[in-house]
Amino acid sequence: MNSIVGTHKSVSRFGAIPDVIENGGGSDSLQSEISITLHTRAASRLWAGRKKTEESPAIISCPRFADTTRLMEQNVRNDDPYADYHFYKIHNEIISAREKLQKTRKAVEQLIKDNLPEGMSMTKSLSQSPEVIELRIASKLGFLTMYLLADFDLLARQVMLARHTALIERPRSEEILYNAQKTFRSVLHRSTKWRFTGVTRDDMAANNQKAQRAIELMGQLDEEFLKGEKRSSLAPPIMKKSGLDDMSVVPEGIEAKSTTTEEAVDQ
Repeated sequence: MNSIVGTHKSVSRFGAIPDVIENGGGSDSLQSEISITLHTRAASRLWAGRKKTEESPAIISCPRFADTTRLMEQNVRNDDPYADYHFYKIHNEIISAREKLQKTRKAVEQLIKDNLPEGMSMTKSLSQSPEVIELRIASKLGFLTMYLLADFDLLARQVMLARHTALIERPRSEEILYNAQKTFRSVLHRSTKWRFTGVTRDDMAANNQKAQRAIELMGQLDEEFLKGEKRSSLAPPIMKKSGLDDMSVVPEGIEAKSTTTEEAVDQ
């Protein structure tokens, strides 16, 4: 079901946004080449997601998530309280997901250690031809999700190693990997709950048409988010201006309408 990837090294390039490191508003730009190496097909599938078919719902991909959270982050700067709220929720869900996957991986590694007889040792399993993906991400949440993907890939490798060496039964290994994939996909799915509206905190205070539209799409917000009192530690500073009033800036595939997402979490 899940295995170490392919026979040829694959290099993919994601996005067209240069990796420019923030430099305090100065004229110099710092650049860095960033990539992620995936050793398992399960991790590659999480990266790629799945398009909707007649038989199966769509599964959100990591590039789609990064695009959505990039726009979300721009709207946080523009004082959109809903973007601020969802940024906060996704950030915390990623933290919880990483803790969960790391705890599971450590338990598997402990199982291997406890059951290996004296005189035997095992190194971490690696693909002879991993998939190397060059990242062009302009979203802090996008980078955090790449760390989560790396956590998943390492967990999957350890689970498959334990299964291959008869230290864990196949049904149990598949259960662990299924739960880990569901945890990862739930993070990506969380981004679909935010909708671009161009609303600001001033709009919410005035209860104008934009505010009413945002409430219709995403419900009421707690006061602590409306007032900007509760924010993610990674949230960008608020610029107190709206630069996204033109709906043409919304990337393809991100809709500002009230619909029920068809993207699956647990498949």
